[in-house]
Amino acid sequence: MKTSVLTAELGSEIEQVWNAVTDNRNYQWRSDISEVEWIDIGRSFIEKAKNGIKTEFYITNKITCKVYEMDFHNKNLKGHFCGQFERTVSGGTRLTLTETVQFRSLWIAIAAGVTGALKRMQKNYVSDLKRLLAKA
Repeated sequence: MKTSVLTAELGSEIEQVWNAVTDNRNYQWRSDISEVEWIDIGRSFIEKAKNGIKTEFYITNKITCKVYEMDFHNKNLKGHFCGQFERTVSGGTRLTLTETVQFRSLWIAIAAGVTGALKRMQKNYVSDLKRLLAKA
């Protein structure tokens, strides 16, 4: 298993950040996703990455402007995502993303560990999110 934690300070109000992160129907701001298909609205969905890999997500905990958690799996891995939201003193938002992943093969685990793929994905996500929030 591999765990990656990334904390980002965002200048936007917590409600704006929450809405952007949890509105899976509005995914066009994400540079890594080409499509989202809902299995059960509000509970589970499939993200199709631009590389063609489909990942199923199952929302396990959703507390408005506090916590957003999901279990996920695809052909290469399975894991758990947790987004924690905190209002900062300045009125912005501290977003902490924690992902724990179990790879389905040793080769994939080695490749991800060597390249820092999980951390890179998180940084890309935050970069896309900042770009979206800057437009608001």
